Amino acid sequence: MKYNIVICDDEQDQIKHIASIVSAWSAQNSYTCDVTAFTKNT
Repeated sequence: MKYNIVICDDEQDQIKHIASIVSAWSAQNSYTCDVTAFTKNT
């Protein structure tokens, strides 16, 4: 199964943290996740 995940946050550290959680979850469950991040500046 493939998921598209969007993270909206202005803090780059928080984006990296959430993306790492998604990555670990998807790897454990044999899913594919495309993660896109948006900030106020994007």
